[in-house]
Amino acid sequence: MIVNRNIKLLCIFSTLILTCSCMQEAYNITCKATIVDEETLAPISQSTIHSECIFQQNIDESSAESVITQTDSVGNFEINFKKGYQINMVFGAKDYLANRIQFNPRSEHIPDTIYLTKKIYFETSALILQSDLLPLSALE
Repeated sequence: MIVNRNIKLLCIFSTLILTCSCMQEAYNITCKATIVDEETLAPISQSTIHSECIFQQNIDESSAESVITQTDSVGNFEINFKKGYQINMVFGAKDYLANRIQFNPRSEHIPDTIYLTKKIYFETSALILQSDLLPLSALE
C-alpha cells in the first residue's frame, strides 16, 4: 500500500516537472521591431537580421530554427517562429556596429525597437618628407 502511494506521488511529481519544463516554450512567436540609429532615432533601412530560435526537440534535446531577413525602407522587420524558449538575434547595417540580443520569446520580453551605434572613422594624414632637401651639414 505504501509502495503504491509512493509510485503515485512519483508519477505526479514527474508529470509536474515535465509540464513545467514544457511551459517555458512559447508558440506562434512573432518578432516585429524597428531598427533605428541610436543618436538620431532615424530608421535604418536594409539592415540585416540573423535570428535563431531555440526550441525543445524532445524531452532531452534542443534544436534551433534560423532565419535571415532584412528591414524594409523604414527600418521595420517581422520574423515568425512556430515555437521556442530562447531567441538570439544579431543586427547589422552598413556603417553601424553589430548589435546582439538574446531574449525569452514571451510577449513582454520581445523588444520593439533595436538601436544601432554608428561606426566612427578616424582619418589620419602623413607628413611626407622630401629627400631632395639639403642635409643639415650643408647649412654650416
